[in-house]
Amino acid sequence: LSLSLSPPAMAAWRGLAGPLYAAATTPLKACLAPATTARMVFASHRRLHFDNTNTTRRPADNIAKAHGRLGHSVHLSFDHGSFAVHVVPMADDNYSYLAVNRATSEAAAVDPCEASTALHIAMGAGCNLAAVLTTHHHMDHCAANEELAATVPGLPIYASDTRVPAYTELVSPTEQGAPLKIAGLPVIVLDTSCHTSGHVAFYLPGSPGALFVGDALFVAGCGRFFEGNGRDMLHTLMRLSLLPDNTRVYCGHEYTVSNLEFAAAVYPDCQIIQESLAWAQAKRNNLTPTVPSSIGMEKKHNPFWRAAAVATSEEEAVQILNDLRTRKDKC
Repeated sequence: LSLSLSPPAMAAWRGLAGPLYAAATTPLKACLAPATTARMVFASHRRLHFDNTNTTRRPADNIAKAHGRLGHSVHLSFDHGSFAVHVVPMADDNYSYLAVNRATSEAAAVDPCEASTALHIAMGAGCNLAAVLTTHHHMDHCAANEELAATVPGLPIYASDTRVPAYTELVSPTEQGAPLKIAGLPVIVLDTSCHTSGHVAFYLPGSPGALFVGDALFVAGCGRFFEGNGRDMLHTLMRLSLLPDNTRVYCGHEYTVSNLEFAAAVYPDCQIIQESLAWAQAKRNNLTPTVPSSIGMEKKHNPFWRAAAVATSEEEAVQILNDLRTRKDKC
């Protein structure tokens, strides 16, 4: 897919590659074509292999001690080398996360909407809550901020939008600068505006890297375009396509089955989507989270990513994404 970009967009595209490459633990795809054309990276549509390696299910007795039953899904943790990620189900279908520094036992909570759940899981994991990362201002992603700030004196709360309650650190995208240091871990802030105008994702380089993407991207879907449009979504996909394919994607909601049902309606003959749907249904039958996904998986079974891949220009890609989002909103 070759996209003819405006000069500002092209400059932003070209500026992303170097710093992200330096921060990532595996090389980025070579995805910049010469002069006035940028090439988005889309993996070939081959059979998906759902990798469950480096996955740890917390013992049932530890879960019970920490919080009892964790709502809509079981509690899992994933190994990323220097840090671990705990998947923390909240509310009806939300996911919050704890990124735990293995060397210091400091933890950053991502998008918590229930303070007690975040604190209990941190206690059960034997870590100290050292920061909060907020992807956007919707209350199902930040309702716990004020209570956590009152409970943990001096707790830094990172956000890029002044509408986020109790924020203490206002951050801007750092993909063209030095990573932030949060809970002792390097964190790159990525502009993922579309769902909301101030939406960001947090990328932690690791083995593999972890991307906390809020509602910008879901497993096989994306968030509604409340404050953005197809152009914003296209630029978000372009940024995310620069990350290694094995980057684990931790999104904000358990919407995977319905997203894949929609994908199957859009692409009824796509075997990969059918396999993904069967896999997700089996997971949910056991109350197992379908997160994390990966950048590589999303390039294959996410209908928004697939639809943009057939465009021959930026304008066509924007129109396709707008039309597809409108169609999904009517489901």
